[in-house]
This record gives sequence, C-alpha cells and structure tokens, in this order.
Amino acid sequence: MIYYIITIFFVVLALTLLFLHFMFVRRRVDNLEQQIKKIGETQIALSKSQEVLQPEYTNQIQAGLHEISQHLRDIKSVIANNRSQFVEFQQSSMNVQQLLQNNLDKLVNVSSQLTTITDISLKQRITTDKQESGEAGEIPPAPPVERTDISDPLDEFINRYQEQIKQASFKGINTIRTLIQQISTTYYSIEFDCPSDQLFILVNRGPRPTVVGKAFVLPGVRLGRPWVEWFDLPKGVYERIELTIEPATVEQEQNGEWRLIKKGKVHQG
Repeated sequence: MIYYIITIFFVVLALTLLFLHFMFVRRRVDNLEQQIKKIGETQIALSKSQEVLQPEYTNQIQAGLHEISQHLRDIKSVIANNRSQFVEFQQSSMNVQQLLQNNLDKLVNVSSQLTTITDISLKQRITTDKQESGEAGEIPPAPPVERTDISDPLDEFINRYQEQIKQASFKGINTIRTLIQQISTTYYSIEFDCPSDQLFILVNRGPRPTVVGKAFVLPGVRLGRPWVEWFDLPKGVYERIELTIEPATVEQEQNGEWRLIKKGKVHQG
C-alpha cells in the first residue's frame, strides 16, 4: 500500500515538472515567432529601400539581407526542435498518465482483495462463535431464523407490553387485536394474525427476507392439533390452558401457512 502511494506521489511530481517544461518551451516558441515576424517586416522594408538608395549601398543591403535570412533559418530550426520537444512532451505525458492509471488500478485491486479477506475472516469468526456456543450448550443448534436478537422490534414489543398482552388475551380475540393495533400504530410496525380460535400470532414484516412471528395460546382453550405441536405442555394436551409463558417462533410460507421454527412453553392451571 505504501509503495503505491509513493509511486503516485512521484508520478504527480513528474507530471508537474513536464508541465512546467512545456510552458517554458511554448513561451520560447512564441518569442521566436515574434522575432520571425519582425525580421520579415525588416526584409520588406530593406527591399523597398534598396530601390531608392545609391548603387554603392546595394551590396551592403544584400549582405544584410543574407545575414537576416541565415538568422531566420536558424530561428526556424530552433522552432522545429522546440516543436519536436513539444511532441516528445505530449508522448511523455501520455506515458505518465498511463503509468498513473496502471498504479491506480493496482491500488484498487489491492483494496478489493483486502476487503474480500476481511469479509472471509469475519464470516469464519462468526461461524466459529456459533459452533463454540452450540458445543457449550448456551444456545442449541438451530437454523438462522431460530436465533432472535433482543434488539428485534418484535421481541422488544413483547418484552415491553407482555403484561398488557396477557390481560387483553384473557378478554378474547377482539380485545387483543385492538390493543396490538393501537400500540403498533404509535410505536412499532407489528401486525396481528389469528389462524385459529386457540392462538394468535404477532408478526413483524420488517426488513427480513422472511416473515417471522410469535405464537401465543389464548387462555381458556383446550389446545388441540396442529397447535399442540407448537408448545411444550407439562400435562395432557387437552387440559385447559391458562397462561402462555414463552411464545412459539413461527415463519410464514409463501402460501400464507405458518410453520414452527421453535417451540414455546405454556403453564396449565
């Protein structure tokens, strides 16, 4: 990385020096062209004056014109050399620009490789952490959708309003639906779904690629299939449910059906 930065610095310095040299050559060419113009005017004036001067001055005038012509040829030769230097300068500028572009491309490639290496290292670290957590028994192995973060709006909503949800659920579907709509309109983007008269589901249709929900058992029902498979029951599955301790995590498929991701727990009174 430092090598490419140093290379770019010297390339920029070389371009600056070439530009200054170009300005010097251009100014010199302009001065020489002005001299040629003045010499041409002098030649014309001497040619006209030759007609009115005495014959003895003719040789001197011709000698002067010869010197002027020689000087003019020298100036034109210098101009030709300077123009050649200008062409060389243009070619050098193109070469330097190409060199600079090549170094920039290399720098971009190095940066892209570093980013790729960093991403791979981060993914490997996350995978290692997941494996270590599973071996230690802190978090049971499960698909990615089973692992929820407390920062998830749905979990935060349940943790904050669990008492209100519990009290409203004792009063029936309409009461809990109204409560969820009122709270979600003000604070969250949580939706309510009731696939049966035995349970209700709180849904977060956020930025996730899949629709994830939390399923609660309605108090006072006799939980039957297929919902009995969604919860761990301490007694018989047909006894009266009084309170949901932990909701089940479910995922909605494209056909609108819900499937179990992680079981919940209930308490029977």
